[in-house]
Amino acid sequence: MARKKPRREIEIERNVIEKSLMDIKDFVRDNRKTFLYSSVAFLALVVILIGAFVYVDTVNSRNRAAFDIIVEKYDLYSERGDLEQIGPLVKDLKEFVDSTSFGFSHRMARYMLGSLYFDSGEYGEALACLTKFSRRAPSPFFASLSLVKAAVCAEELGDYDKALELYAVIEEDFSDSMVVDQALYNKARIYSLKGDYANSGKYYNRVVTSFPQSPYASRSRKKIMLMGSQAR
Repeated sequence: MARKKPRREIEIERNVIEKSLMDIKDFVRDNRKTFLYSSVAFLALVVILIGAFVYVDTVNSRNRAAFDIIVEKYDLYSERGDLEQIGPLVKDLKEFVDSTSFGFSHRMARYMLGSLYFDSGEYGEALACLTKFSRRAPSPFFASLSLVKAAVCAEELGDYDKALELYAVIEEDFSDSMVVDQALYNKARIYSLKGDYANSGKYYNRVVTSFPQSPYASRSRKKIMLMGSQAR
């Protein structure tokens, strides 16, 4: 009787990619429900994100069109010198700001509203609008510019400490801004109004040394000379 040859276990050699694919296949098979739920959740998230993007884009486009109309009206009234129409325009801007909550148009409408309040001497309303705008301004330039206007509003309202606080924000956070020389000059002037001549002189000198070509530097030199003559 012929002897049977012993069977050898045959091991299939697979490369790394094949082995990884087989491991994934085994994982999916063993965790079919979990994988199915995860896939459905991922697809749902993708659909939600796409929907949100479309919604935001649609709302921004609609808001931009409405804001453009307001800006066109403002330009027209300004060219005509028709100041009587500025009041209704402020009302339109306020309604627009209150009815929107995000986007470039919303932020710039708030800045425009604050500026119109500023121009009309309604400093309390202007201060609120401009400080809120500065926190979400589309650029450092607009942020620092709105803070200067807001600080002037605080000064007009007699709140010197608030004005100094706003100028300090410009000094610390927007030291390379185009309006920092004005901020430092105004800060020196307010210290003088408060009777703090040491800090007043300090900031006038900073304007002179840091911004020698600025028109505020020549004003600061005159202030320093005047303070020197008064001290004698």
